[in-house]
Amino acid sequence: MTLFPGRDSDVTTAVAALLAKCRLSIPRTWILTALDYAWHDERPVVVLRHQPAGDPRPGGAHASVVVDRADGTLLGWTRLDGPRPGPLPGTEEAHAAAEAFWHHVDPLHAEGLTVQWVAQHDETIATTSGRAGSVSGMRVNARHINGLYTWAVLAGDLSVLTYERDVQWDERAARRRTQMWLHDRWRAAVDGTAPAPGAPYAPARR
Repeated sequence: MTLFPGRDSDVTTAVAALLAKCRLSIPRTWILTALDYAWHDERPVVVLRHQPAGDPRPGGAHASVVVDRADGTLLGWTRLDGPRPGPLPGTEEAHAAAEAFWHHVDPLHAEGLTVQWVAQHDETIATTSGRAGSVSGMRVNARHINGLYTWAVLAGDLSVLTYERDVQWDERAARRRTQMWLHDRWRAAVDGTAPAPGAPYAPARR
C-alpha cells in the first residue's frame, strides 16, 4: 500500500482497510477532522484524525492514525474517548495481549521486540462538559533489536488504546526524538497555538 498525496478519499479508504486488518476501529459517527502529510523521523507519513461530529475540539476525544506513506506500515494509533468501565488488566494479562497484538499486526517486527516494563498509563482529554477526563490503561513497553521502541496501552477489556512503534529516544536529553502526532499537547506546539512542552516530549517540529 502506497499513500502518496492524492485524493483524501483514496487515503481514508486505504487507512480504513489497514485498521480493519489490525482489528482497530473508529466509531462510525465520528468524522475526519484532519489529514496531514508529515514525517516520522525520516519516513514520510500520513496522519489522520477523527473526532465526534458534535465536539471536534483540540484536546478532546479523538482517534488518530499514523501510517508510513511508502509501505503502509501502521506506526501509530490512539483512540481516546473517555474512561472505560471495569478494572485494568493485570501485568501478565496486558503483556500477553500486547504480544498478541504485535504479532497480529506485524509478525516479523514483533519477533525483534523485548518487553522492558508494564505499568499503568493515564491520558487526559477534555469532555463534552468542559471538564478533564482521564483515560487509563496498562502500557507495555518494548525495545526492538534495532534500538527503537514500541509500546501498546491496553484498556480493561484488552482493546488497544494506543500503539506506537519505531520511536527514537534521546538518552542524553531524556526525551523522545520522534514526532508525536498522536499527542494533542505536542501538536498544539507544532501548530503554534501552545508553548512547546519540555522533556520527555519530543521537540516541537514537523
